[in-house]
Amino acid sequence: NHIAYQSNESGTPEIYVRYFPSGRNKVKASINGGTSPRWSPDGQVFYVNDNTLMAVAMDIVDGVREIKKPERLFNAEEVGGRLLGEYLEPAYDVAKNGERFVVIQRRFNSTITMVEN
Repeated sequence: NHIAYQSNESGTPEIYVRYFPSGRNKVKASINGGTSPRWSPDGQVFYVNDNTLMAVAMDIVDGVREIKKPERLFNAEEVGGRLLGEYLEPAYDVAKNGERFVVIQRRFNSTITMVEN
């Protein structure tokens, strides 16, 4: 089992992955910053970098976890999070099939737009 989390231990928010619950073998999964990590059912980690949703694939080769280069999926205004009370709440989630996303975006009208594919 692994856990993906956000930390600013380097001075910039980044996404890290490590074994859970032991906490061993920490690996940085993001490049140039990242927030709001989410797992897909197939073992990818999604995260946000500057309103861009990113995906990072991981492989286990000979018992060692290998993190692939992050890929850009799409841009969405405020996908990274929204302020709710005193903490930042992630404003997106991934479907169980890992192929669809829901993104909450603030708009000044009351129209709801659903985008598929």
